[in-house]
Amino acid sequence: KKIIPHPTLDLAACNPPYKAVGAGLRNPDERMENARHECTCTLEDVAKAGRDVLRFGGRLCLCQRPERLADAMNVFRSYGLEPKRLRLVQQRINTAPSLFLLEVRRGGKPGLSVLPTLIIEDENGGFSAEMLEIYGNYKFGHEGGRADGRK
Repeated sequence: KKIIPHPTLDLAACNPPYKAVGAGLRNPDERMENARHECTCTLEDVAKAGRDVLRFGGRLCLCQRPERLADAMNVFRSYGLEPKRLRLVQQRINTAPSLFLLEVRRGGKPGLSVLPTLIIEDENGGFSAEMLEIYGNYKFGHEGGRADGRK
């Protein structure tokens, strides 16, 4: 039985387990193992669920590790979810990307836009200007603080 009986969603987001079963270090704690490895939720499961719940033109956004990029693109395409926007995420300017953000569209035509890399930290180890813009008041609690930290 499906939770959503027919495709009706415009947008879904998923932060699935990062590692394929057998890849990387194993965790003896089953809960931690399931959270980091595709023991109970694979990229294919996410793609199938996306196909089942998204209306035509609906979008699925995913956060994943760069080593899974080719797998993600292939599996989503095989389920009729076309990769449309890709953004790499780096902790600092001089580090390799540690994540990618991917938006796929159900029934989308081929054509991928690669966005500028999102840098999390500035040269002083604080949030970059873009991260402060993204977080806004959230970073400083909900007390009306500004993104630059001033009241």
